[in-house]
Amino acid sequence: MVKFIFKLILETLKPFRYRGLTQRSIIKAFFFFLYLSLIYVLIMGLVNIPRYYSNYKEIGTNVSSINKFSINVDIETNQPIVVSKTPYILIDTSANRSLGSKEDLLLTKDTAYSKIMFWTKKMDYTHYDVLSNLNSIKRNTFLLMLIFIPTLLVIAYLITLIKYFLIILLFTIIASILTIIRRARITVFEVFKSATYAISVYYIVNIACSLFGIKYLGVIAYAIFFVATLFLMKEDTSIIDSSLGK
Repeated sequence: MVKFIFKLILETLKPFRYRGLTQRSIIKAFFFFLYLSLIYVLIMGLVNIPRYYSNYKEIGTNVSSINKFSINVDIETNQPIVVSKTPYILIDTSANRSLGSKEDLLLTKDTAYSKIMFWTKKMDYTHYDVLSNLNSIKRNTFLLMLIFIPTLLVIAYLITLIKYFLIILLFTIIASILTIIRRARITVFEVFKSATYAISVYYIVNIACSLFGIKYLGVIAYAIFFVATLFLMKEDTSIIDSSLGK
């Protein structure tokens, strides 16, 4: 499956192959979009790791102007409150208790219990001096982010799907109106599938641009490539099956 997806991605980078690619079903085009978006999210996450690490290292470097920074917390509940299930975060001040086997973070009336691998860490947070514990906060934040990675990936994936599917629909609508006006021999479904497969160009350019901090080049490359694809399809009136099959 992975080999096939990467082979299909290479096909989508060739405008002259779109007459064949659009003979594939809409369902297959949609599943290609799902797989490609997942690969995109994972690669973008890896590409941005140095940036995330740099931001993490800079935390607390500009606190010389702060003389005092402390937090006083007073929490009281009449029953346990589940804040999150993945990771499992619970607030329970109704009774004296410790961290359960399935819980990742527990907040009681005056103590926070957190699970790190096989160890349980205990911290009094009713009066917390932020400046004195800055290094500890950085370390705990990093460990907490590691716990949240699966959840963050799911959220990023859903946002990516929604954002780029709307872009695909927008380009499909605009291109379909133009093809109808010009009476080109391209159906609306072919336009939609072309817009879906061409999103690979958008993703690849975005990945490359993220390395150099360039913005908006992805959408420009996508628009140019999409127009070129439709132009070649308009000129080619013969139906050629994709080498990857229908």
